Amino acid sequence: MKNPIMIITKGYISKAQAEELSKLNMNIAILYTFSGISKIMENRDETLQIKSMINISKCSNLKLINYYRPVIEGINTDEKTIRHVAKIATKYCNASIISGIRLNSYLSKVLDSLDIDIPKKYDPDHKVLLPETYEKIKKIFKETKKEYPTFKKTSCGVSYAFNMADYNGHSARIYYCNPNCSSYKTCIGESKIGFCTTDCPNYNRCKEESKRKISKSYFRGLLKNIGAENAHFEILEHYIKLDGQYWQEEVSYLRHITKKNIKADSLKKREDERLISM
Repeated sequence: MKNPIMIITKGYISKAQAEELSKLNMNIAILYTFSGISKIMENRDETLQIKSMINISKCSNLKLINYYRPVIEGINTDEKTIRHVAKIATKYCNASIISGIRLNSYLSKVLDSLDIDIPKKYDPDHKVLLPETYEKIKKIFKETKKEYPTFKKTSCGVSYAFNMADYNGHSARIYYCNPNCSSYKTCIGESKIGFCTTDCPNYNRCKEESKRKISKSYFRGLLKNIGAENAHFEILEHYIKLDGQYWQEEVSYLRHITKKNIKADSLKKREDERLISM
């Protein structure tokens, strides 16, 4: 399997387990969740988490990426916490991915029980990260280690780690994202290629990939693989427009294969997605 394989965890990984993973002939990235909330909300032993990152970092065949998520205003957004996470992550990890929280009714009750004020911009359908918070975290990470890369999206960080263009084709989102979305400024940035900014170490690689053209016949063949060979679509300059309704998995498949952003008229929500949003 040539594609990146991601293991997301915040649990303990022993030296033996890390070495066993390293022996596999696969492109494995371990996304280790370490965001300064272990003792507050997760009942985790931070010492064991740090030891896990040390064990993984010693295996040359594994990519270790720090997941600074979820970022929750009032819990892990203070300077002391950010500097603590940055000091450890920049020492052992290849990069950090900074992401917000998708706040459903259950998590709202949890935060309320801890007397934590919830920003009105939080919602159950998006992992909200306030732009000013992201910039603050990014700035402190850069102060800790100047050349250390931080990313807003998982696919951006993973793609960078494996020296490839973003497999999610995010670079065209600027052309259809909603300016009223609370994460719009964080996602879009100031660049002409999506939400990317020129200080991203993967900027030029993704820019070149965004110029690559694909044919209608090739895309029609991909649609056939998901039983939609007769679907109507348009290959536009910045993304591919699909008429009709599709499952998220179908859109993701098309996006990952083409490395182009795919925009369907609407997405069908699975039952588990509906439950997560409740």
